[in-house]
Amino acid sequence: MKKVTLLAIPLMSLGLVWSSSAFAATDGQNPDPASRKTPVSASLISDDTNPVPPVPEINGPDPSKPDETGPTGPFALSYVPRSLETASTKLKDSGEQTIPFTMTEAQNGHVGVKDKTRGSKGWQLTAALKWTDKIPVAGAKIEFSNGDNPGVDTLIKNNKGTLDGSNPAADLQPLTAPEKASISSGGTAGKITLTAGSTVDAVGDTVEIMSATDMTEPTNPAPDAPPYYYNGVYDYKLGKASLILPETNKIKVGQYAAEIQWNLGLLPVPTP
Repeated sequence: MKKVTLLAIPLMSLGLVWSSSAFAATDGQNPDPASRKTPVSASLISDDTNPVPPVPEINGPDPSKPDETGPTGPFALSYVPRSLETASTKLKDSGEQTIPFTMTEAQNGHVGVKDKTRGSKGWQLTAALKWTDKIPVAGAKIEFSNGDNPGVDTLIKNNKGTLDGSNPAADLQPLTAPEKASISSGGTAGKITLTAGSTVDAVGDTVEIMSATDMTEPTNPAPDAPPYYYNGVYDYKLGKASLILPETNKIKVGQYAAEIQWNLGLLPVPTP
């Protein structure tokens, strides 16, 4: 009898343990399932808003006007001078003659490069001149000069471009330290000179207008450091424009037509 009793006690104990475990699984003490997952996604895109060009009556396109469309992507040539025209001008008998294009005292030519990619790749804006009809004289050139405003930043960031004077700090802002170290103009002493080719439709030498190098973020940037990427419309003030004729004694009177070709591209140029 003792043997039977000793064998029965473990069996009864096991039964009690099993019953307690089953009860705990049904009274809420052990959740089933105890965990789940919720997927989360966020789509963040660049702000492709196009600001109004400074002095929109002579620089365009102006996206605020229904019949004019600005660039649609985050990287584009935002605006350039609309056109350049001289008044009817009497030629000098001989020698060099400089003829200003019609601009008021407050008007200046501007170009804007839109880089809202939030990337660090460099780029370059260039320009070249060609005569499309006939050539007045060999060596004729167009010169932009912003030297008439010493001390004024010619490379700035265009946020709104309205330039109505009500809040200029909100319209045009200085470049951040990383941008200032990376973006430069191709002007020399505040001047950019474009010379056409020697024949009609021959494009002259390509001239750098503005360029940006690849940005490199330091290893341990300060917590409050500005971002090391491009995110804005970068404006370069070309200034006043003039037609320069090196020698007038052989120029025939008449109408002459030319065009400036502006080109924006990445640096280094991508391999096809």
